[in-house]
Amino acid sequence: MIKAYVAPHGEEEPYHYSVFADHPDGGYELSPEFESLSEAITWALERTDFVIARQSTGPYYWYGRGRMPPDIELPPK
Repeated sequence: MIKAYVAPHGEEEPYHYSVFADHPDGGYELSPEFESLSEAITWALERTDFVIARQSTGPYYWYGRGRMPPDIELPPK
């Protein structure tokens, strides 16, 4: 299963986001840069159900579909 990781560029706002999609065969895919977290998550979900993301320099949260990994939490509301 492809695992997608969404993160901001840098530590200052306004954030821009990109996705690193880790393929099980050892390959990977990099997304273009997005202006919002939701755009980056949408791009990732078009490729896989396993999507974790961080909104800033904080922890990663589960934005995927299906079974959530035990060491990842849902994003705060």
